[in-house]
Amino acid sequence: MKLKSTCVLPSQWNDLVDEKDNVIATVYTLKERQSDFEDAKVGIIKAEDGIYDVVVEAEELTDEVIGEAIGNLMGCTKENYEFTKE
Repeated sequence: MKLKSTCVLPSQWNDLVDEKDNVIATVYTLKERQSDFEDAKVGIIKAEDGIYDVVVEAEELTDEVIGEAIGNLMGCTKENYEFTKE
C-alpha cells in the first residue's frame, strides 16, 4: 500500500494517507506529542479511531524519519507500505 504525506516536510507531525486519502497513521515528534499528552512515549499505538499514532525521537520529521517510522509501522501491522511523494 502506498502512503503519502499530507504536510510539507520538515514538520512536527504528519498524517500519512493511502491512495484513497484515508488516514492510516499520524507521525509525531516526541516533543509535539508531549505538548498534548505529557506522558507520551516513543512507539506505536492504534488509537480508538483505528489510526496508528507513531511517536518518534527526532527534532523534526523529514523524509528519512518518515521512512523509518513507516518501517516500524510495517513491523507492527504486518502490512507492506511504500512512502511516496505522489
